[in-house]
Amino acid sequence: MKITFFTIRCTHGLAILEQFQKKKIKLDSIIIQGAEKVDILREKYQEKNNFQVIKHLNKGRNHDWLKPDYYYRYAKKVYFVKNFNDPECEQILKKIKPELIVLGGATILKENIINIPPKGIINAHPGLLPGYRGNHVIPWAIYNNDPVGVTVHYINKGVDTGDIIARGELPIAPLDNLTTLAEKSELLAAEMITEITIKIAEGLLLPTSKQTQNEGKLFRLMALDQLQKVEKKLQDLTSAMVIYFKTENKSQLTLYVLEFIFKILGFKAIETNDLDKINFYYGNRLKSLKKGIIVRRKTGEKYCQTIDLDKKSLIIEHDIIESITQLITDQINQNLLQNAFDEHGRLKANWSFQAKKEIIKVPLVNVYLDLIRRKMNKLGFQGMPLWPNNKKYAIGLSHDVDSPLAFPFVRKHRINLFKGLKANYRFLDEQKKFFLDLHPNAEFDDRNWLFPEITAAEKKYGFSSTYFFAVINKYDRYSSEIDVNYFFEDDKFKQIYKFILENNFKIGLHASYNAYQASQRLMNEKKKLERTIKQKVLGLRHHFWHLGINEQQTLEFHEKAGFEYDTSISFEETAGFRRSIALPFYPSLEQKKRASKVLQLPSVCMDSQVLAYPGNSRESFQKIKAIIKAIKEFQGLGVFDWHERTAHPKNPDFKTWGETYLNLLDYLSKDENVWVANLEEINQWVRKRDELLN
Repeated sequence: MKITFFTIRCTHGLAILEQFQKKKIKLDSIIIQGAEKVDILREKYQEKNNFQVIKHLNKGRNHDWLKPDYYYRYAKKVYFVKNFNDPECEQILKKIKPELIVLGGATILKENIINIPPKGIINAHPGLLPGYRGNHVIPWAIYNNDPVGVTVHYINKGVDTGDIIARGELPIAPLDNLTTLAEKSELLAAEMITEITIKIAEGLLLPTSKQTQNEGKLFRLMALDQLQKVEKKLQDLTSAMVIYFKTENKSQLTLYVLEFIFKILGFKAIETNDLDKINFYYGNRLKSLKKGIIVRRKTGEKYCQTIDLDKKSLIIEHDIIESITQLITDQINQNLLQNAFDEHGRLKANWSFQAKKEIIKVPLVNVYLDLIRRKMNKLGFQGMPLWPNNKKYAIGLSHDVDSPLAFPFVRKHRINLFKGLKANYRFLDEQKKFFLDLHPNAEFDDRNWLFPEITAAEKKYGFSSTYFFAVINKYDRYSSEIDVNYFFEDDKFKQIYKFILENNFKIGLHASYNAYQASQRLMNEKKKLERTIKQKVLGLRHHFWHLGINEQQTLEFHEKAGFEYDTSISFEETAGFRRSIALPFYPSLEQKKRASKVLQLPSVCMDSQVLAYPGNSRESFQKIKAIIKAIKEFQGLGVFDWHERTAHPKNPDFKTWGETYLNLLDYLSKDENVWVANLEEINQWVRKRDELLN
């Protein structure tokens, strides 16, 4: 695809060019609006006493973008024009015939330019549209107590009024100021517009949302005195995100848990020995702090069922640090008898510590963190919000693709020779013929093929989900009879992959039953799926939740295979909180003496966990609502897993299951406090937020 880049030589454009180069996007040409236009604009700002505003926002920035020759490193053809809207620029565009134009800083374009590229013109605006159009939208958003972010949109003749392609929030982090936010906004804009450009170049049809002229507001340059007030407001906000801590126990596990706590609560934590600075102390030596809370250390304590969240004392007598350690590492369920595990090596829910204490439905780790949060808030500390747009909790939507074909037996087979008798095509053809004689319409029965219906149902509410596809079926060499029965490379599947991705839904790996046995198997399965969908695969869920008895080893394999997230830790037979947590976390790797690099997103409810047992659909939905209520109360995250064949009532075999899923979507849509997202979005958000807290 022929791509042309517009820029007025600014750091915004420079960030995009660097990101394009990093992602190996080849530009056909660059068109630069001349320096004289920049000078005119600066004089205009200076006349209005606003030149100081520009200087204020750009202090400390490098100015390599002022060198004209600089841009030849990004494209062989570089043109200079006085104005993007002039006939000179129009003639250049008609000559080079770009299919897509990407803006990296530009004045308002006229229709004679907008109508030239057949794929349109896209821009990354440093504000969340439609609410914040125009200039200085970062300080204006802070001034109005609204989120800061970036919007990628198509250009039309209005000012930031084109169809929206994507929006991304930029969390305000500890030690941020207007300059750092401007720089981070440029980087986020570059990353987002690069990703969109790649999708357009690949021919994907991107879903968009239209804006109306009545939405939002057009903002002008902010006066210097207002900017100074915003800077002060920002300083007060970010200083409340920094805390100083001290611990008597500096073991790897304790530091791991403390880091987890501080990041979830949104604090940048700095270790100190200065008694006057300490805001969080874990130990027994200190009796009190000037401004902080104390958690007492008690060896061997594992669990406290009743905690008074409203108790005014700044000393927590129960050792919640040790309790959190025991729960999220699952040490609390170690040394169980063999009977505690089923034939697949999964811990039986009724044998778990959580069942014995009747807390399967209680995210106890969240409860402990909420206690710390409340006490820190009373002291004036306010961490970075855990979820975008200050949402109170998050729900991830996902679908295991186990049986998308109602009668896979009558489809085309490609059997691996290592499977013995199953490799005998004559034998299979005879069985297929016999089956079709009895069921002549089986080959056209698509009752399980619900991808379009599920996608439409979720898009109705602005939601999206992740589909987990398997690349190993029961006929493959290292497979099990429990593995799936479809061939992921069949044309029917390739078409649905494209459909899913074009609708901004995501695809992950449904790891095979025996994949846990070697990191190379996981790596091979990941590469197979990536080659087929032509995109990087970030996450996985193991088929049958089959992590093996040695979960630690399997979690290490995830890292070796190059995954970013996993969502396989769950009970099989009941909905609830497997490690008493409804939060994203990086599992501790004992052998490595550090946290995993693979994020764990806790699966809390699967369709069969609430619908496969006696009881009507109303009772099942009450169980779902109870899980959601617990997640919401303690500002957590829960991943829901509804199989592709059960997530819509169109399938007569699972009509009630499908109705329940649609009820779930409707229920979530009515709660303004929830962020509903696919798992890739959650993974990306958590990682970006963690980077800001480092």
